[in-house]
Amino acid sequence: MSLTWVVFLLWAGTYRPAQAAAWSGCPGTGLFADPSDCTIYHSCANGIDTVMKCASGLYFNPTVGNCDWPQNVDCAAILPCTPSCNGKQCGSNGCGGYCGTCASGKTCNNVTGQCVIPCVPSCSGKACGSDGCGGTCGTCASGKTCNATGHCTNVPSCVGKSCGSGGAAAAPAARYQGIYLKTWVGGWTDTGVANLFTAVNGNGDVAYVAFFQPVVAGLDCPQQSPCSTMWSSAAGANVPASAVYKAAIANSYANYGVRTLLAIGGWSYRNDFAFLATMTAAQLTTWAGQVKSWVDLFGAHGIDIDYEAKTAAQWQSELVQTNVLHYLRVAMPASKYLITFTVGGLAAAYGTPSSVQAAFNPPLSQAYPNAGVALSVIQANWADIDRVQLMTYDGEPNMDPRVCAKLAVQAFTSWGKAASEAAAKLLVGAELGSQFGGCSGTALGWCTQEDKVGLLASDVVAKGYGGLFYWSNLDASQSIPIYRSTYSVVHSASARAVLPAGSSESSSLHLRGLRSDVSGRQSGAAAAPAARYQGIYLKTW
Repeated sequence: MSLTWVVFLLWAGTYRPAQAAAWSGCPGTGLFADPSDCTIYHSCANGIDTVMKCASGLYFNPTVGNCDWPQNVDCAAILPCTPSCNGKQCGSNGCGGYCGTCASGKTCNNVTGQCVIPCVPSCSGKACGSDGCGGTCGTCASGKTCNATGHCTNVPSCVGKSCGSGGAAAAPAARYQGIYLKTWVGGWTDTGVANLFTAVNGNGDVAYVAFFQPVVAGLDCPQQSPCSTMWSSAAGANVPASAVYKAAIANSYANYGVRTLLAIGGWSYRNDFAFLATMTAAQLTTWAGQVKSWVDLFGAHGIDIDYEAKTAAQWQSELVQTNVLHYLRVAMPASKYLITFTVGGLAAAYGTPSSVQAAFNPPLSQAYPNAGVALSVIQANWADIDRVQLMTYDGEPNMDPRVCAKLAVQAFTSWGKAASEAAAKLLVGAELGSQFGGCSGTALGWCTQEDKVGLLASDVVAKGYGGLFYWSNLDASQSIPIYRSTYSVVHSASARAVLPAGSSESSSLHLRGLRSDVSGRQSGAAAAPAARYQGIYLKTW
């Protein structure tokens, strides 16, 4: 009878692998599960071990002593746990153990397995909204809503009204246009500084004073105009450059509504954030306060962290583990200051290096291993960053900015962010003039933007992105008309690109493809003239 029972099980087939890992031999007579593979079991009789394998799609069930459907077998209980600490400094190894402990002053982020400085909740000046650490600063009473600055405001209501106020304060513009100011080009006198801001006044919403070096004592800009003294025609003498910039910043804000940010980092200072990794929580708090002092010295409205480190290790040690963006936000609350985070065009891309490469048409020339390197920082500091800015011009010539933006939004929505929130967080960068020495032979030629920015501005509006920003290698006389043309588009209610049939881009001048919808007029009312229109002469002959 026993022999018949054993023969009945042989239908599964005999299996003799080259190595059955972790099997230590027959513990007795009977059928035993293999500790390394749920599809394998051992038939032990008279000291002989016969390795058996279940038919395809079945697992060995030691409870009933037979091959069974997978849903009836607790495979996890059979297989031994394999600890895993790959890339982790701390936290669980998945088997009840730990990958390490954190030094004093740091805590373990159980999601990333990295030792980080603890998040410091901040509700200064806020009655509601996020405290920056996953908590809340409070809730609003019925009939009120929490705005972006953490204040309770009236919920807009037009019930029973055909015109007039909805009862809530106007929100800031959903989109804006930013322009980087190269302070080393002409900005060495008060007249030169005024000329720099002329490019932004009436043509942009945000100016970035480039570039400041991050140092232990806060900021510096050695051998650059903002940290020098310069001639002031009003004073008739040399004065601190910060005073001249402060006057220009105040004028731009008062007369044109332009907010100015101090741009920290950039390519020249890409390796100068290293000292952050050595700082304690108290030192990071002090450093963030010193950065704020520089912002206030210039009368600026916030900062732009232009982070261009090239290795993943730098990103981890300087930004992820220090949580420095949160310290900067605590020092400069959103109710008063703007913080933007500027990264490479592929740094926020969703997907593997190979899938990112293939997302472009034609594909990028190579798979970039650091694609998506900024995502852990952006996710951890979502509440601390007002806008993420993609340098979609800072890469190989065929890197289409529209694809870069699309991949970033994919990443943000993968975290559960609403598509509208994800898009609004993003600014797309455009370069005027080539950094690459020409675009001949490239399929799209995104390295020169003069004829492409109209299409890009239209895409910003159509996709609901937070705006457009510029880095220009052209003279002001060439760049200002382009700023002006896209500024109106960025702030339009709607705009869409009109593309030639079968083309993925516009090959015309930057004004092509800019139009707004004029539909939706009420029936029975006189048609109001469109804010913009396009006319075409008909040659009747």
